[in-house]
Amino acid sequence: MESVEPHRFDKRPRLHVNRSSLMAPRPKPKPPKPVKKFWLRAYMFEFQEAGPIREPLLGLYIGDGTNSRYYGWDLNPKNPNQHAGSWAMGNNQEVKYTVFSGLRNVRLIAYEVADPVTIDELVPENNRTQIAIVKQMKDSFLVRIIISYNNGKNMHNIMVEYPGVAPGELFGKPLWGRMHKGQIRDSMAYLFPHNSLGSVSRL
Repeated sequence: MESVEPHRFDKRPRLHVNRSSLMAPRPKPKPPKPVKKFWLRAYMFEFQEAGPIREPLLGLYIGDGTNSRYYGWDLNPKNPNQHAGSWAMGNNQEVKYTVFSGLRNVRLIAYEVADPVTIDELVPENNRTQIAIVKQMKDSFLVRIIISYNNGKNMHNIMVEYPGVAPGELFGKPLWGRMHKGQIRDSMAYLFPHNSLGSVSRL
């Protein structure tokens, strides 16, 4: 039996696609420009647990009006296997996520610097970052974030409001770690949250 092209008798108008345009290379994103004003937003504060390890993780969005970055903070132990995720993978177990702050009624916070810098210079890769919970309010808590780099010669002191109830065990306990660019999991959790505060699940 002769085969019939599926579109032969379909009289609906069709969208014509220039195939050569699909193969054309996409333009490279323009490098960030130095600015003095940035916008910050909280999007995650949780604990991850696996075996004997229970570690806090914090998420922070930073934008410069054109570019967006999703940063994750975690403790910076000398042994990378001391992270809950690494321990769970090595021992064939699941990580337990306890969410203290998700995306709910979160507002943008303006942060200004004295001299213009790019968004990537604001949080360079080689940084030491301290977090400390400083105040619990009615429906949110304040976290002080100190981003230090150039051997402590440069520093940003930022106060960010996270919705929800803070983990009481961290009050009065400043913790040093590292702020790094988040992975897809971090940004997707920010854009498409599916957790209620206080739930025990994965963002």
